[in-house]
This record gives sequence, structure tokens and C-alpha cells, in this order.
Amino acid sequence: MNKVLVALLILGAASYAVAGTEINQTRELAPDGTVSIDNVKGSIKIFGWDKKEVEITGTLGNGVDKLDISGSKSRLRIKVEYPSGFWRHAKESDLVIHMPRSADAEANGVSASIVLEDVDGELDLESVSGSIRVDGGTKSVSAQSVSGSVRVESNAKRIEASSISGRVQVEASAEEVHAKSVSGSVTVEGVSGRIRASSVSGSIHVEAKTIAEAKLSTTSGSVSLEGALADGGEVDCGSHSGSVTIEFTNKPSARFDLSTFSGSIHVDLDNARGLSGGRNLSFTTGEGKGEVDANSFSGSVRISGK
Repeated sequence: MNKVLVALLILGAASYAVAGTEINQTRELAPDGTVSIDNVKGSIKIFGWDKKEVEITGTLGNGVDKLDISGSKSRLRIKVEYPSGFWRHAKESDLVIHMPRSADAEANGVSASIVLEDVDGELDLESVSGSIRVDGGTKSVSAQSVSGSVRVESNAKRIEASSISGRVQVEASAEEVHAKSVSGSVTVEGVSGRIRASSVSGSIHVEAKTIAEAKLSTTSGSVSLEGALADGGEVDCGSHSGSVTIEFTNKPSARFDLSTFSGSIHVDLDNARGLSGGRNLSFTTGEGKGEVDANSFSGSVRISGK
């Protein structure tokens, strides 16, 4: 056989392998149903629409066994399956899912990124090394990655977002947010209610509309909190070697306990009374309805407001 022809045939076969197998499947799903998606490597993209069905498109990578679609109108499962022990050698699979907007969504991946938009049900998304981006959810959102970044924009009442080594960002009007990272930074914006955020070596930055409760802690990063303290609100902010900065957008009514070991304390509140100097500072503003505790071992503590 002609060598040029052989080379072209080999090249064509290789191109076909990379291209993968196209997917085009449709299944019925109730508006209050659940879609569960598993894809070890590649990507998962989920979009909400008004149809009472699930459309599955995208491509399966070379080396994948099959795409398994099972379940019923109330719960549909979509899973990329691999020959036993061979998933590491398979090419990436990319899934694009359109599903009823009001349904619940679950997605799991290992080295797969996850993107979700315009789905309003309960969301539960997990990946090991892939990033997660969410723009949706009105009930609850759980987005967790080990080494990928996590970004959530949502109107859900409750949000949990976490990553061990990636950055975590939450922009939401949620009543309750839990955000944490080990070595990445944590940013929370727009919350009205309860916020819990933590990191070991990353910084924490929170801009809240109203603070009912804020518990923020990091070991070697800085902590900053901005927002209006609700009547009876509680704030507990701490860092070992970073600074702690709290800026109230109203006149807070609270009892304050501030401390540092080798840093400094700065207070700029017009209605503060009972100030006492040193590295431990306690005072009251307004009627003292709430509580504010802020401490840093070797960093500064700064409190300001109207």
C-alpha cells in the first residue's frame, strides 16, 4: 500500500479518536424531578429550560465504555462508564445537559469541571480537581471541590461552598452561607443573614447587607468584614498572623471585646463608650444589643463605622 495513503489513514483514525462519539439523547422529566450526572473527566455543563424533558448532548471521549442513562420521570441518572480500571487512559468526555428549570440537579466529577446556569431547584455539585461555577438555585446550593476554584452566584436561601486549595467566591442574597478553603482565599458578597467563612492560609473578605451572625477565621491570612449589624447580631472574627478589619455601615448597638498579642487596636466609632486602652479593649455602643469579638495574635484589629 502507498505510504502516503497509509499515513493519511492513520491520521484520520487518530483524528476520529480525538473527536470522540457525539451524544444526542432526550428523556422526559417531571418539573420537580432530579437529574444526577456522573462524569469522571472532562466537563459537565447544565442549563435550565422550560421543557419537561432532559436533553443530553456533547461528546464521549475515546476509550469510554458507554453513556448509561437510566431512571424514571422523577429521577434520571446520566453516567459516563469506563472499562474497569481504564478511566485514566480514556479521553475527556464533555456533557451538555438541558433540564427543567425547577428540577433538582446533582453532578459529580473527578477531573471534570462543572458549570450550571438557570436551574432553580436544589443543587449538589462535587468535583475533585475541577472548577465549579454556579449561576442559579433558589432553594439550597452545595458546591465542593478539592483543588479547583468554586464560584457561586445564587438567590438560594442556604449556600455551602468549599475548596481545599482553590479560591471560593460567593455572591448571593442568601440567608445563610458557609464558605471555606484551606489554602485559598474566601470572598462573600451580598449576604443578608448568617455567614461562616474560614481558611487556613488564605484571606477572608465579606461584604454583607445585614449581619445577623458572622463567624470568620483564618490562620495566616487577613479578615475583613463590612455590613450593617442587625439588632442582636453577633460577630466573631479572628486571625493568628493577619489583620482583622470590621467596617459597619450603620451605627452598631453592641458590646465589643477586642484583643491582640503583639499588634495594635484602632477604633473609629462615634457612639463608643467605656473605652479602655492596651492590647485588650472592651466597650459598648448604643444599647449594647449585639456582640462583637475580634482578635489577632500578631496582626492589627481595626473597627470603624458611622
